[in-house]
Amino acid sequence: MYKLIASDMDETFIGHDKTVHPGNLEAARRLQEQGGHFVVATGRPFYSVQGTLAQVGTAGDPSEVTIALNGGTVYRNDGTLIVGHPLSGDAARALLEQAQQRELCAHVYLGDRTLVTNVTEAERAFVDGRMEIVETGWEEAFSAIDVEPVYKVLFHDLDVPFLRAVEAELRRDLPELLATLETSYSSERYLEFNPLGVGKGSGLLEAANALGVGVEETVAVGDSLNDLSMLEDAGLSLVVSNVSEGLEAVLPEKVQRLESSCDDAAIAEVVDRFFTTCL
Repeated sequence: MYKLIASDMDETFIGHDKTVHPGNLEAARRLQEQGGHFVVATGRPFYSVQGTLAQVGTAGDPSEVTIALNGGTVYRNDGTLIVGHPLSGDAARALLEQAQQRELCAHVYLGDRTLVTNVTEAERAFVDGRMEIVETGWEEAFSAIDVEPVYKVLFHDLDVPFLRAVEAELRRDLPELLATLETSYSSERYLEFNPLGVGKGSGLLEAANALGVGVEETVAVGDSLNDLSMLEDAGLSLVVSNVSEGLEAVLPEKVQRLESSCDDAAIAEVVDRFFTTCL
């Protein structure tokens, strides 16, 4: 019996055109009517998914939860923080220094806003309609992380092999730093850094605990490498048909592939196949 779906947002629940298929919305509502929980599990900040939560009918609901920033934060949907896992100040500063040295576009996720340095036109276009960002210079970003908790840092480049080379260089040159971090990739454009042990998998466990649901009663749905930990931990693990090459290469045997893509009603397929008679 499954009681909870934890779904990634971009390229899973939300299509490439930045809209949600009506069938997904109907399925999320149907799941709730059956007594189940639809949990957003995103790499984005909590504030950026309020429109989606409103569409599925859980915005402001303290009895529902959201996994944000790859598990860096878990919120009740009324905005109450259940748990937060910030990077150490030294780690956040070291990552930003590396981005500056390489002249990378970097995202710095604070509690209530996202600072983005060295913004490219491609990145502006990608985030437009997904989340609000604050474009800032390096000095302003360093000043902010000295006084505020940072829950995630990511580097952006459209060349994923280049990002993998950056990660390899960091592991070679700064092994003590990388030993304190979880790394993941998403949207074929981001290298993401969270504290060690923090990911969507840990977020799924914390969300399930907050909702009184056993991990064996959870379903995880994703498409990118930053979804891997929750796919490993969930009772039932599924990927959409547009699963990224990076995730495809490391999928655990337990993971099943959906016929639907993010541009179809993938969550409707999940509810129809696994929840019709379960709740």
